[in-house]
Amino acid sequence: MVDKGLLYSECIGSDTSTDQLRNENKVSALYYYPIGTYVELPIRAAGYEEAYYIGITPFSAVDGVEGFYSEETPYLVYMKYAVTNAAADKLDTVAAYYDTIYSPEFIDLMDWGTEGKGYEVVNGQKVRLTRAVAAADLWDNGALQFDSLARFFFPTVFHNERMEEITMVERNGWKEKSDFEISIKSIQPRTPNDNTGYYALPTTDENEILGRYTTDLNTYSREMAANLSLGRMNISELDSIIKELKNLGLDEVLAVRQAQLDRRNGK
Repeated sequence: MVDKGLLYSECIGSDTSTDQLRNENKVSALYYYPIGTYVELPIRAAGYEEAYYIGITPFSAVDGVEGFYSEETPYLVYMKYAVTNAAADKLDTVAAYYDTIYSPEFIDLMDWGTEGKGYEVVNGQKVRLTRAVAAADLWDNGALQFDSLARFFFPTVFHNERMEEITMVERNGWKEKSDFEISIKSIQPRTPNDNTGYYALPTTDENEILGRYTTDLNTYSREMAANLSLGRMNISELDSIIKELKNLGLDEVLAVRQAQLDRRNGK
């Protein structure tokens, strides 16, 4: 793909910005949220009216090796940290408050509101009635989402309602995007593109370990991704690559992530 000019090699394993390439409509495919429209809109506004990105369906290039699909985690976590009064006589109250606002029932109530005001049920699916309603009107109607109220005060958790998004983009004229999203719904294996939503917050000691190792691990991993993709290294060297990752602290970081995941799962 690189040799044929189909892939920007400088973008492999790097944080190279693609903004300029996109804005000049020089990109035919990219890794991003396929059902979203936020990438195309500014490009179209710049005069490239046909700019349109659809996700790439996973494919198998080698017998016996399946392509996997990378999907957005259903748990979107914003503003991960919050400060509360740590006075000893208030800790139980603070804990009870957080237990309430992060309970499934409360999140559902604050996300959707009450039936008839915030949503209606059509064919067994919730359909939002407040999509295009101004915040002031939502407040007057008792239907303002908790996310709108709390994002700058609490670590808010928002469940991504995929069918609602699919319906919305199709209604707005982006049918190929909704078709793609439906076509890949059963593809396996799948992996989240961001593990953040699955972890409990790290402790002070864990933060120290992550700070000590993650920069070097990320740098080396990206270099290896580029070298393998461009044919500068062979997959037969994988054992030596893993050995070097371990030398850079891979096992220590994995132990921290496992501990965070266990706490999140109540273990």
